Amino acid sequence: MNEMIILDKPIRQVNGLYCLNDLHKASGGKETDKPVYWLKSKQLIELIEELNKVRILTLEQNQQVIKTVKGGNQAGTYACRELVLAYATWISPRFFLLVLRTFDLVARGGMLAVGKIQPIADYPPPAPWQPEPVLPRPPRNLAEARTLFEQIDHAEKHIESEFNSIVVQRSQLHAINRMTRTWREYWLTVENDQ
Repeated sequence: MNEMIILDKPIRQVNGLYCLNDLHKASGGKETDKPVYWLKSKQLIELIEELNKVRILTLEQNQQVIKTVKGGNQAGTYACRELVLAYATWISPRFFLLVLRTFDLVARGGMLAVGKIQPIADYPPPAPWQPEPVLPRPPRNLAEARTLFEQIDHAEKHIESEFNSIVVQRSQLHAINRMTRTWREYWLTVENDQ
């Protein structure tokens, strides 16, 4: 089992589920951010219902998406990746990004048995020629998530068509430059002959 670390706090895992109590500690441990308060939200109940309708690849068939372990050194509330991201979003957008980036690094093999992620403030700034991306607020319910994903899909198609247009224009520009260079060389030789 790979141990995941967020902001120097280890996140325990049990059967593919992650400990929300450990995430709470990693987020700073504010009283108002305790998992017990989040577990009472209507949005969480709706999200759990939706997750129970689909197959989650990281979990065994019929495995619970959220589970409470009482007693022992594994005591705590454990949740699947999707619920961990929802909990992190509930805490704060900044913490959501830290957790998401940690999952992404683990998925890409960027972490071995134990891995860490830098705080967002320590990430290198984008190159000067790139605009600072404006990230949307993370969705708080399924309807917002669907709307956001539709917007992202639309933007992706638009950018792809713009990119294809630029590639075509660049190809045409290269052809014009080749032709211009040929004519320029011709007229330079004519001028030198006179």
